[in-house]
Amino acid sequence: MADRCVMFWNGKERAHAAPACVRSVMGDCSAVLLCVDDDPDGLRIRKLVLERAGYRVLTAASGEEAMSLIASRAPDLLIDLLITDQLLPSMLGTQLAAEAKRLCPELRVLILSGLFESPDAAHADGFLCKLDGPAALLERIPTMLKAAAFQRRSSQRTELPHDC
Repeated sequence: MADRCVMFWNGKERAHAAPACVRSVMGDCSAVLLCVDDDPDGLRIRKLVLERAGYRVLTAASGEEAMSLIASRAPDLLIDLLITDQLLPSMLGTQLAAEAKRLCPELRVLILSGLFESPDAAHADGFLCKLDGPAALLERIPTMLKAAAFQRRSSQRTELPHDC
């Protein structure tokens, strides 16, 4: 695998040396991420960045759409990480986190926000400011996936690779 990657942020393509966290997961993970954002451009760019890092990405434009996807996959919990914007039109990301965790307690949730302040999110497992950029997001995900794999007790899923 090449040690360079192309990242899109704020609609601009930028080539960067791939961070170690990206090099360690490129092509190695089968983790499924659900990204939720009402901004179609942000959602499209996030999906592209995450897919280029080797993740399988589902998207939803609202909390309701996300809950529908989570509910349809709940029996075998195929979604490994929920990444949601905090300010959604019909519900806050923290509310989505609470509803998702009620349905799937093992599901990890990362809240994204354009604000620097972390929301009061008892049901979220992490917070990241969107302004930190894609490298910060790509660094955070493997840690959250390791915690999710450690917590998961499903016989249908295998644990994620140790370097993922």
